[in-house]
Amino acid sequence: MLYFCENCHMINEQNYCRICGKENLRSPQNDDFCFLIETRSMWGEMMGGILKEENIPYSAIPSGSGVRSYFGLKLENLKIYVPYEFLDKAKELLNDITGYKKDQNND
Repeated sequence: MLYFCENCHMINEQNYCRICGKENLRSPQNDDFCFLIETRSMWGEMMGGILKEENIPYSAIPSGSGVRSYFGLKLENLKIYVPYEFLDKAKELLNDITGYKKDQNND
C-alpha cells in the first residue's frame, strides 16, 4: 500500500513521511499532486513541455536560493508535480527521455 504526505506531496511506502516525518498518512487520491522531480529550470521547462504533449497535467514551482530572487533573478530549479493518477506514466516518460533514475525520493 502507498501513502500520501499532504505536507511534502510525496508518495511513501510506509505510513510516515520519510521527508518531514509526518505520521498517519492517507491513501493517495487520483487528483493529489505528487512530487515528480526537482531539476534545473531549463530541464524542468523541457520536461513540462513533454508532459504537456502527453496530456499530463503538471505544476512547476520555482525553487532555489532566495538570494537570486532578492536580485530579481529567476530561481535556478523547478519542482515538478503531477496528479497521482499520472505519476507512473510521468516517471516512465522521465526515464525514457532522459535515462533518469530517481533515487529514494521517487520510489
